[in-house]
Amino acid sequence: MENKNDMPAGIKVISVLSYLGAVFLAIMGLALILGGGFLTSLFEIPAMFGGAIIAFGILMIASGVLSFFIGRGLWKGQNWARITAGVFTIIGFLFALLGIIGGNYSSLVTLIIEGLIVWYLLMNKGIKEAFM
Repeated sequence: MENKNDMPAGIKVISVLSYLGAVFLAIMGLALILGGGFLTSLFEIPAMFGGAIIAFGILMIASGVLSFFIGRGLWKGQNWARITAGVFTIIGFLFALLGIIGGNYSSLVTLIIEGLIVWYLLMNKGIKEAFM
């Protein structure tokens, strides 16, 4: 591709999904941070668990920030974003596979989607060339 603005539509879709995931992670992380203390007092949970809830919320927000930058990198045609998104998608694929092995057959849909995204991002020659 001569112009990085001419990224394939599939890359733009994955990028938008990454942005949406970033928003979801940030909202959920913020809810956990704000609700961590509230939950400990409401249900008389030990403070250690409230701290763990808050730490998990911070981790979710950090994941959301990473997801935002991956989406931005994909949109701009940056190869590091393609590889990073591919690695995270492979991890999701493996977790879906473990879910199926564990008897959660609803993970089959996730497995198929993750597999297609991995193929598209990492194995498709045309997509590789679009990022070079």
